[in-house]
Amino acid sequence: MRALSGFIALGVLFPSVAVAQASSTAPGPASPFAVQRATTEDASDRGVSIAVGGSYATGDFGTATNTDIWTVPVVARVRAGGLRLSASLPWMSIRSDGTIFTGIDSTPLVVAPGIKSTRRRREGFGDLTLGAAYGLPTIGSTGLDVELSARVKLPTATAGSQLSTGKNDYAFGAQVSKAYGDLVPFVSGTYRIFGDSGPWDLRNGMAASVGASYVLPGRATVIASYDYARKASGFVSDSHEMFGGLSVPLGRSPLRLTAFGTVGLSRSAPDASGGLSVTALF
Repeated sequence: MRALSGFIALGVLFPSVAVAQASSTAPGPASPFAVQRATTEDASDRGVSIAVGGSYATGDFGTATNTDIWTVPVVARVRAGGLRLSASLPWMSIRSDGTIFTGIDSTPLVVAPGIKSTRRRREGFGDLTLGAAYGLPTIGSTGLDVELSARVKLPTATAGSQLSTGKNDYAFGAQVSKAYGDLVPFVSGTYRIFGDSGPWDLRNGMAASVGASYVLPGRATVIASYDYARKASGFVSDSHEMFGGLSVPLGRSPLRLTAFGTVGLSRSAPDASGGLSVTALF
């Protein structure tokens, strides 16, 4: 997976409630595959990488109230052969009139405009996400590369921050890609399992992405994808959005700069989101 081997694990941006009919939830972005594909294959070659970034998302997420979300994650990755381990801890700031918690990959899970939050702005460190991925050997003459992944969100955010459901979440995924020179089409799928959050009736569900990456001259990488996430409650629709990213090396240094953004295609997706990250390769 030459052009995709480092495109998983940060999880920066973006499940169902039944506390009064006015409650709702945002399904979140399709999958973490789509959020960090623009990181670069070089990270896997070097064995260790550390990334720091920032992103902003805004929209009503299919509800009657608008929400603004700032996320600043720190991500560490270690690769040994086909195995890649990752850890991500975000600082978050959420401004909304409704009640919002975050799930796996720091995804804003619950948007409940009918239940007012005690604070319009909530901020602090979110939950820790740990991940593992393994790239299988190329499948014979087909040239197909397959990577399997698993992630767990641990409720490390403080109760006072009001950023977390306080429960473990899990995600299991697979990505299939094939290189045609510098062009690498891919398809990925993830099944997300949300912890029982007491009064919040969260539903498990699938997320998927389809797209392609392309290596430009100078070791820059551009990527685009369509992302889908199944609705997490009966109060909102499924999430559909487009993702685009560009990753470029910073001269001859071990640093790479990545810019990415999304455009929502459905009410449940954020209207728009974007961000920057810097990755140090060791």
